[in-house]
Amino acid sequence: ENKLSEIDNSINRAKSKMNNGEYDEALSYLEGLESKIDEVIKSVEQKKQEWESKYNLYNNKKQNILNRINEVKNKYKEIDLTDVENLINTAENRANSGDIDGALSYLDEANSKIDEAINRFEERKKEIMEKINSLREENNKEGYNYESVSNLLDEAEKYLNNGELSKAEKEYNKAYNKFLTLADISNIIQQSVNQLNDKIDKLITQKKSMFSDKVYLIHNEDRVITNSNYHAYIKLSEGCNQKCSFCAIPSFKGRLYSRDIDEVISEIKKLKKRGFKDF
Repeated sequence: ENKLSEIDNSINRAKSKMNNGEYDEALSYLEGLESKIDEVIKSVEQKKQEWESKYNLYNNKKQNILNRINEVKNKYKEIDLTDVENLINTAENRANSGDIDGALSYLDEANSKIDEAINRFEERKKEIMEKINSLREENNKEGYNYESVSNLLDEAEKYLNNGELSKAEKEYNKAYNKFLTLADISNIIQQSVNQLNDKIDKLITQKKSMFSDKVYLIHNEDRVITNSNYHAYIKLSEGCNQKCSFCAIPSFKGRLYSRDIDEVISEIKKLKKRGFKDF
């Protein structure tokens, strides 16, 4: 624009000199104008080529980003690219207004945001996979190996490989909670079994029941009766004084021992209050 302004000024001065009859001075103003015009044309062509080159770069870069967006949406189903798409729209507006450099800057930012989103996704995916593997390893230990937990972990891993992290994490949490529940139940059962075995061993050694000092006979404790709501057996005695070779009762129940009549009457009265009628 500056060069064109200089050319216009020189032409106007030349015209002015010609009108005044100063032809030699007019010619002096016109000398070199052709080369200056050639320089302007060359400069314009150069700028045009630069602009076209940048515009092609912009279009190529925009297309590459659009391709990346499609790839990301197919592979990483849960990544939100709204910010990236907004940046592309802003870049397009800048390009349409002739600000190619500004448009390229927005495209570079969009590319960076895609990289950041993928990195966050991969890190989260890695964390979930580590949790799945850790729980699977724990579940495979002896004493556990719960099939329902293993099935939930398989489902979680399938969602993970499909890029559905939220669903994968949800299935993992189900598996984790189920494992804790089953493990707690298993531990409680095992503790109860261990305690029961200890008591049984102790009772067998001492030949005593856990209800009374008297051999294997209930002693005024409440009974749990499941086979009937009107009929109940009343145990009167336990043990045996005989030593038959085929029978083990004397060895772990002791000699014959009968309950006190008062205990028997007391138990019948309690059962009668609970609705039992046949003894």
